[in-house]
Amino acid sequence: MFTKLIAANWTSLKYIKNYDNLNQFVPYQQMIKMHVDNVLEKAAALQAERGRVVPIRILEAGAGTGNITLAVASNLLYRSIPFKYVAFDHDDNMRAAGAKKLARLNLPENKLALYPGDLTKPDLGLPVLLHKSDVIIMNNVLYLFPDDVKYAILHNLSHNYLANNGIFLLCEPKAKGEFTYLDMLKPHLKHKGFFHTTFFMLPKLLKLQQGEKDLINKKFMISGLRQKELLVKAGFNIYKIEDAYGQANKYFSCSTRPS
Repeated sequence: MFTKLIAANWTSLKYIKNYDNLNQFVPYQQMIKMHVDNVLEKAAALQAERGRVVPIRILEAGAGTGNITLAVASNLLYRSIPFKYVAFDHDDNMRAAGAKKLARLNLPENKLALYPGDLTKPDLGLPVLLHKSDVIIMNNVLYLFPDDVKYAILHNLSHNYLANNGIFLLCEPKAKGEFTYLDMLKPHLKHKGFFHTTFFMLPKLLKLQQGEKDLINKKFMISGLRQKELLVKAGFNIYKIEDAYGQANKYFSCSTRPS
């Protein structure tokens, strides 16, 4: 049993190392920018609505290794936009990798916190009580759960954690057959060229794909249409649907449905 735990932990650490190579992958950078741009737009809208600068409250569900957390928080800091950011993930190794990145910002816990958590629990398994958030971000997380759990998670976030006029940013992989890996590579090829794509980035992506086979169960991946149905059923108003991650993902920009 102990040997199996060590092996599983080692596999997880290798996957995390390969996963962080995505920071060098143009479609991944573009996907992160979509999150950043949406948060900045919401921050500006909040200021306009309230007539004064107020902290934007952000909840990131399934923060992984902190790539999105770091990008969003860094951009808010650069623009002197006040914020309260809570991110969480259930995986200890993911959180440890994320904590190292976020330590660069040297922010107090009441401004930026990374906690252990569990999306399947009504209280998200968090050690603190949360106010409702102006923005909730979820990136490549929901596909890990069966449909009934997906719905329960979305319904909980919609009704208990998203503020009135808040936005929910969901980016999820498309189902098998809805995209090709060539679609993923095209943006990188366009920006970095054939040599960099073929001999530098492609081997990293293949290592990541192998790690996903060892760690991630993809049998619960669903089509973009089914994702849309679950969001509407859970109480979200979808105001924009875009392709992301080189057309491998669907990016849903949602708001709370008017009561």
